[in-house]
Amino acid sequence: ASASAPPGQPFPVPANDLGAETWWAHRQHLPTATGTLALPVKHPARRTAQTFWALAKRLGLSLPGPKSGRIATDARPVAALLSAPLLDTLRPALRHSNNLVSELIGRATTRRLTGQALGQDKSAAAIKRWLARRLAGTDWKTASLANHSGLSAASRITPKQMNAVMTAALKGRYAGWDFASLLPVGGWDGALDGRFAGPATSGRVWAKTGT
Repeated sequence: ASASAPPGQPFPVPANDLGAETWWAHRQHLPTATGTLALPVKHPARRTAQTFWALAKRLGLSLPGPKSGRIATDARPVAALLSAPLLDTLRPALRHSNNLVSELIGRATTRRLTGQALGQDKSAAAIKRWLARRLAGTDWKTASLANHSGLSAASRITPKQMNAVMTAALKGRYAGWDFASLLPVGGWDGALDGRFAGPATSGRVWAKTGT
């Protein structure tokens, strides 16, 4: 795709070749005049098609612009890229409180549970039903999950319901790791890097903000 980019190495594709995506970022996270800011891709399939189209255009191949549609019954995959193991994805999501990754993990979970790609509302409802089955000793009728990150004023969960989730999580092992080891450490890393930093709490608090 580029004479200056060796095979297998990242290469730039101008944004005006792919179409714009709108993102909001906190001021303290904005890059300097010469820096960069890494952002996730909102629509991976569409972005992949747009990138392929842009590279073909760069090589002089004229193709129609990509459009969404149903996969043909006789279609065959050209290439596949498997994601990292769930634990390797979940750990940084918890450490840095990444809401988008939490949403994607939730969607992937309900797709595995139901065999369907559900929208946000139905996917969150499926997780609530799963919790009600898995943690049957807790009343889940009052719980309301608007999404998978909790980033919504419409989500409601009682302390008793949250305690049931945390108790179950603490009893489990995840590829050999316990739940607390996946969380940020107070005064040390991730979302708690600047919190619980005093002598009495630094390195002694494992917790999660928000998500």
